Amino acid sequence: MKIKEVDKKLVLKDGETGTIDIELPKEEITPKGQMSSPKEKGVDKAAGKDEPKVKEPSHKRKTHSGKVAVTKDKISDVEDLSLEKSTTAHAHNKHVAKKVHISEEPEVAQKHQPTNELYFDVIMIVSILLYLFAQTEGFEIFGRECKAGTVPYGIFMIISMISLCGPSLVFMKAGAKLLIHNETKRYIWKNRILRMAVLLLIATIFYYISDLMGGRDDWDIWTFIGDLYCKERIVPLAYMYSYIGFLICLPFLRPMAQNMKNRDFIYLIIIGIILQTVMPEIDDKICEGRYIMNPAFNLNWLLTNSIFYPLVGYYLHHRVTREQIKKILPFAWLLTVLDMSMIIYNTYYHTTYIESVAIYMDYLYWVGILASISLFMTIKLIHTGHPHKETVQKVLASIGGCTLGVYLVFPAVLDRIKIFDDLEYMIFGDITGPAKIFPSLLWILIVYLISFIPVWLFRRIPFVKKTM
Repeated sequence: MKIKEVDKKLVLKDGETGTIDIELPKEEITPKGQMSSPKEKGVDKAAGKDEPKVKEPSHKRKTHSGKVAVTKDKISDVEDLSLEKSTTAHAHNKHVAKKVHISEEPEVAQKHQPTNELYFDVIMIVSILLYLFAQTEGFEIFGRECKAGTVPYGIFMIISMISLCGPSLVFMKAGAKLLIHNETKRYIWKNRILRMAVLLLIATIFYYISDLMGGRDDWDIWTFIGDLYCKERIVPLAYMYSYIGFLICLPFLRPMAQNMKNRDFIYLIIIGIILQTVMPEIDDKICEGRYIMNPAFNLNWLLTNSIFYPLVGYYLHHRVTREQIKKILPFAWLLTVLDMSMIIYNTYYHTTYIESVAIYMDYLYWVGILASISLFMTIKLIHTGHPHKETVQKVLASIGGCTLGVYLVFPAVLDRIKIFDDLEYMIFGDITGPAKIFPSLLWILIVYLISFIPVWLFRRIPFVKKTM
């Protein structure tokens, strides 16, 4: 049934007069934005002076709420009914939208931890000390000074395996600290990538000049540029190239890390352990080198320093709490020790250090993921959960802040200062066997201090402090 009625003069909001025809189906709902206000519905008495006053018939009707409402005309009746229907529909739509919104919430709420944690500085200090040990003679003691199969052989091999975790800890700390930010590509290239590239270039030029002065190289600018592009002239600086690669990957590593769920990180770690530990063992023991996995099945990109370890560091810092670490850390170290025992077995029964150093190194790297994760969680557990003195915080921050500079400087100290052999003989005499670990540890501390002092002094300069 349609209602067509009322051809009256109405006073609008702006004071104009006009006529209005309303023809609405009973079931149709007037849009909310087109409803007239009470002022627009009222009849202006002043405008209707010449017209006789007509008493509008009133009648009663029941609203949807059950209340009785008195209306003056059919127009108000239709408008009131339309308003109620529109309000009901709007509330229903709002309720449905609310349900949809709730169902689309992420499974894991993003609760990021601070990125200036004290244990970050401890990680940097531990990483450089481990890396220094891997670059000195102490790393090879198990193969050169220990009898294969003995207890010292296994102990010093474990120390050498752990020392290979130094660079991994740096990348894990970098992922925990940098993957939380949402910086523009322009900022990343200008303030991060360019800075690291300049530091790497300066360090490489410094070593090239020192080689020229020491007669260890010939002057050839094109050879230098070619070497700078295709290889690192100084082996310890290789990780600087990896770090620049990580910085270039930041724009897509950040959304990857921030949107991954906890089970996705666990899946990543499991895949990494299988690729680095299980699959090499299968190739070595079961296939015995006769069969090699199809190279098209290549997931090794996942294990690179610029991808795997930053994601794992982000997960361990922002998603794993201290209470959870207490529960899983014993299990993590148990797996690490089992993996190390398997590596010791491989080196003792399947090869010798003299036969192939390369095979030894392949074995030692198998435990990298498990050992790095266990070390990271151990340091976090020890240095979180309780306050530290302000003096301790400042000292650790000062030492940890110089780690990058020590990475750049220590090769010059280690390779170009030839007094360690004489000092070793003066202090320890003609020492052989596993006891050579003591002069190795002493030289690590000396090299670190000699490298640390100039870096610390340079960092007192404001410009240098921003760069390093």
